[in-house]
This record gives sequence, structure tokens and C-alpha cells, in this order.
Amino acid sequence: MKVIQLIWGIVILFISISCTNNTEIYKSDIPDGSIKMRFNVQERVSENLLLEIIELQDNRCPVGSVCNNAGNVQVGFRVYTNEGISLVTMAFSDFCYGDQNMDTIMGHAIELVKVTPLPFKDEPLDDPQNYTVSLKVQEL
Repeated sequence: MKVIQLIWGIVILFISISCTNNTEIYKSDIPDGSIKMRFNVQERVSENLLLEIIELQDNRCPVGSVCNNAGNVQVGFRVYTNEGISLVTMAFSDFCYGDQNMDTIMGHAIELVKVTPLPFKDEPLDDPQNYTVSLKVQEL
């Protein structure tokens, strides 16, 4: 009888451990403090700054292809601040060289962290609505 109780105790413990909400697995691909943005959607990234992606051109080498150049993604932002509206274009490369994925916009350091999904050979993603851009913002 005690063996059966021990086995049931282990089973219940195993089930309760496996059912916990482990969100760290899902957050591992995006660094803490990142903001996910979609095309044509305004996002408040700080108290004084709103960003909107208005243009997105993916020139990265598609997965399954052989290319001379890894390519990059050009992301055009409409920037809204207390001082007015401006347009800024930033480049993102999966193979970041130095500060290529960073820029300073209206007193904020902006870093493009990730652009998903990756293009695949024979499966173009021409519609910018398909993309998610993750960025980090730090007020200077």
C-alpha cells in the first residue's frame, strides 16, 4: 500500500512540475525589454516617442540559397515626438558588424534586435504585414 502511495505521490509531483507555466522558454528568442512592432501600427516606445513602421524591404539571402552577400532588412519608421514628425530608415543584419543595427533617434538609442520571419527559397514574403520587428529602446 505504501508503495502505491509513493508511486502516486511521484506521479502527482511529476504532473504538477510539468504543468507549470515556464514562459522563459518562449522569451528566450527575444531579449528582455524588447518591443515587438508590426507594419503600420503605432507603438509607444517611451513617454516621449512613438514609432510606426511604414516601409520594410527584406534583401536577406533566403534560407536554402547560396548568396555572395548575406543582405539586410531596411526598416523605415515614422517617428512621432513632441518636436514633430520625422522619417528614419534603419538597416538590420542577422550578421551584425559593430553598431549597424543601432541608431539614435530624437534622444533615444534604438537597436533592431530581430526581424522575423526569415525568407525561404521559393517562398517570398513580399507583404510587410507578414513581418515582426523586435527592437530595444533606451532614452538617453
